[in-house]
Amino acid sequence: MTKTKLQEDIKQLDELVKYFESNDQSFDLEEGINKYETAMQIVQTVKKQLKGYELKIKEIEAKYDVDETESED
Repeated sequence: MTKTKLQEDIKQLDELVKYFESNDQSFDLEEGINKYETAMQIVQTVKKQLKGYELKIKEIEAKYDVDETESED
């Protein structure tokens, strides 16, 4: 199975989080700011991707007339 763009983005975001969690207070501020900006861009992209998946799921549910209360059981 090939990785989706969403999976790749989440992996990259996870690596950025690990960078901030593992670095001591002596890391380069400019590099940290650049990595933070990259992380925020990825977060924005992931949100858009998830929204797209959510819409696709709603379309499938509507196509097969799935009642939302049925899926919560």
